[in-house]
Amino acid sequence: MKIKNQDPSPIDYNDRGVKWFNRGEYDKAIADFNRAICTNPQDALAYMNRGIAWAQKDEYNKAIADYNEAIRLDSSNSSYYHNRGLTFAEIGEYEKAIADYDEAIQLNPDNATTYSDRGAAWARKGEKNRESMCYDKAIMDYDHAIRLDPKYALAYMNRGSALDSKGDHDKAIADFDESIRLDPKNPNAYYNRGNAFYQKNLYDSVLADYMVAIALKSDFALAYNNRGLTWAKKGNYEKAIADYERALTLLPNFSGPYYNRARIEALNGSNDHALEWLVKAIEKDEMYRQYAKRESDFLSLRDDIRFITIVKDL
Repeated sequence: MKIKNQDPSPIDYNDRGVKWFNRGEYDKAIADFNRAICTNPQDALAYMNRGIAWAQKDEYNKAIADYNEAIRLDSSNSSYYHNRGLTFAEIGEYEKAIADYDEAIQLNPDNATTYSDRGAAWARKGEKNRESMCYDKAIMDYDHAIRLDPKYALAYMNRGSALDSKGDHDKAIADFDESIRLDPKNPNAYYNRGNAFYQKNLYDSVLADYMVAIALKSDFALAYNNRGLTWAKKGNYEKAIADYERALTLLPNFSGPYYNRARIEALNGSNDHALEWLVKAIEKDEMYRQYAKRESDFLSLRDDIRFITIVKDL
């Protein structure tokens, strides 16, 4: 991709870098943003663009360093704070992310996306710390985003997820319905609505939504796993196992299907296989050691010395 000008300006390099970025050629994009910065070290936009490209490569520390420099050069641009907030959220620094979104909103209070992204940070903080108050703040942000943009499908979906986390499944389903009406091709909306239906024991509706989610996204490992859970609830262990196997084919380090397969084997009376799958689950994620102690599906294993040894605290 050539630049027409014989003496390219920082704008020329920035523009070509954005084109490379939009093609998914992140290294080439970074090279052009480097050239823009070398040509004009005060080019805050080039630092932001390079930061976005670094984030796409999961080079989050480099991304944050570039956002820091962009903000140092121009502290009045809300998008610099917003993008740094996105990166902080990606690495689990939710308080820092929220602080950046706060600053972005101060500078540009009419951006629905910033409210939605701040809501997502509150929700993820709530999930991490098990704080219900965080979901309330997330819902308030999604409310604001929807007031600014009533056709914001993602905000409806995310508000639905926050409501579902608070146990308000009916309101959650209503939000997922609206999200799907606005954007019927989003597999996550069907998946999340399926999760809400699962909480209400509406298993046929659950299966219908997971099937649509998988049709829209054939490598949706989470949907396969949760559909397996639903088949198990309906007593169809063969289909449940097939879904767990598919989930593991797509995502071999996904711990959930290992644990869920152990539960199925225990219910089928295959205790040896159940213990094998349980060990694999615990190897992937230690939390399953505690889950197994309380799991009613492992009733047949309670007195088995092997089970007692496996779930014993280290």
